[in-house]
Amino acid sequence: MQQRVGIARALALDPDILLMDEPFGALDAITREKLQRDIAKILGSQPKTTLFVTHNMDEAIYFSDRILVFGTKPGRIVEDVTVSLDRPRQADLVRASREFAKLREHLWSLLSREMQK
Repeated sequence: MQQRVGIARALALDPDILLMDEPFGALDAITREKLQRDIAKILGSQPKTTLFVTHNMDEAIYFSDRILVFGTKPGRIVEDVTVSLDRPRQADLVRASREFAKLREHLWSLLSREMQK
């Protein structure tokens, strides 16, 4: 409930830029899925520039038009990945698509290489 209140409070201010740092991190799977759908619907009807920080590749692909993959040692942008999935996005259809699978595989390979360094 705290996550929902925090997101609602941020949206109520109608900011030009929305910063979301792991907004679904402390949620159980069912609540996470519901809130993801709610946020996607809200952002679809009120488009805003959103900086979304997540460690979850599926969330990154679902919400993003552009993913910046960060590396370590030293901290840097490893790659700027374009997500060209059509909008509006329906979670079930997006996650079942070939393009989603390709993006997920590409992100995983980038992160795997970074972890080996």
